[in-house]
Amino acid sequence: QSNVNFGIRDGKFAIGYFTPEELQGFEQAVSGVTWLVRDGKSYVQQGWKEANITVQTSGDKYATNLASRTAVGVDKGGRLIILQIDGSIAVGAMKRGLNMFQLAQLLIDNGAVQAINLDGGGSSAMARDGILINYPSDMRPPSCDASGKHQCERTVSTILCVHELQEPAASQTSDQSGLLATVAILLFVAGCASAFGLLVLCPNLMPGRKPRGMARQISGESALSSASGA
Repeated sequence: QSNVNFGIRDGKFAIGYFTPEELQGFEQAVSGVTWLVRDGKSYVQQGWKEANITVQTSGDKYATNLASRTAVGVDKGGRLIILQIDGSIAVGAMKRGLNMFQLAQLLIDNGAVQAINLDGGGSSAMARDGILINYPSDMRPPSCDASGKHQCERTVSTILCVHELQEPAASQTSDQSGLLATVAILLFVAGCASAFGLLVLCPNLMPGRKPRGMARQISGESALSSASGA
């Protein structure tokens, strides 16, 4: 049983369940546990049933635990969405983060029509220009010392990397494509005991596409209501 994939094929975003043979035609692809948003609606309930959950170690509570989260998706205008939510592995009143249902709703509230869940928890981190700009939640060696008193950035094998490309010259052929914009990073605080998140929106991968408005501001109030509702 394969998990849902998000990738680039023929210069366009593609989301779904693909066979190894189909993935041969992708320029870039990443897989995740649970299709969060499908056709503009939450797909967590069905996506969880379809997912191969044996690749994660949190068991049946993986979807409902509050935790750091990372998601990637696309809006109806073809813009890439990368969402990173800070959380904590603390318990009780100090538990922070979002569950998958809240994560899907937050993506929908910000325009996502398709989105998948990526590895979260201690693996969830975001950097800009080589500088870590979130608060990772890993507390285990080898990322952290054995005391369990510190939260550290975890070493991971796969990342999403977005960088600025110069506009193609007029003489270039129309099959040149790229992310033609500096990434816009929006910050929001979703309550002291809820979540802290970073949302990145990029223009669509289209030949000769010029930079345009990337996102609307997310207020702390709206982020709080999204994070606190199951």
